[in-house]
Amino acid sequence: MGYQYDGGFAEYMIVPRQVLKVDGLNRIPDNVGYDEASAAEPFACAINAQDLLGIEEGDTVVVFGAGPIGCMHIRIARGVHNCGPVYLVDVNASRLKISADAVHPDEVINAAEVDVVEKVMELTGGRGADIVITATAANVTQ
Repeated sequence: MGYQYDGGFAEYMIVPRQVLKVDGLNRIPDNVGYDEASAAEPFACAINAQDLLGIEEGDTVVVFGAGPIGCMHIRIARGVHNCGPVYLVDVNASRLKISADAVHPDEVINAAEVDVVEKVMELTGGRGADIVITATAANVTQ
C-alpha cells in the first residue's frame, strides 16, 4: 500500500483508516485472477511514466531493461501512443530473446556486445532516439 504502510504482500493486513478515507483500496474483480492483478501496479507505473514523457505518434523509443517492466513499456508505447520503432536494450542475451519473442521490438541491442549509442545512431540514420526509458536499476543506464 505504498511506502507509508507495511503489509502489501502479507496474507492478511489491517487497512489503515487514512487509506480508506482516500479510497486507496481496490477490489480485484471476480473475473481477474491473482496473476493478472499482481501486474496492475507496475503496469500503472509504466502508464504514468509514459504520460509524463509525452510520447508522440511515430517517436523512436529505446527501452533499457528486458524484464517485465521493459516489456510493459514496449506494449504501452505501441498500443497507447502509437510510437515508431522501438529498440530493446539489455546485457543478458537470453533475457533479450525471451522478451523479444513476447513483445517484438523492432531491434534488440545487446549492450554487452555493442555500443548502444552507436547502434541507435546507426538504426536511426544519425537522428537518435526521441524517448529513452530506463526499466532497470543499472547505474550505467541512468
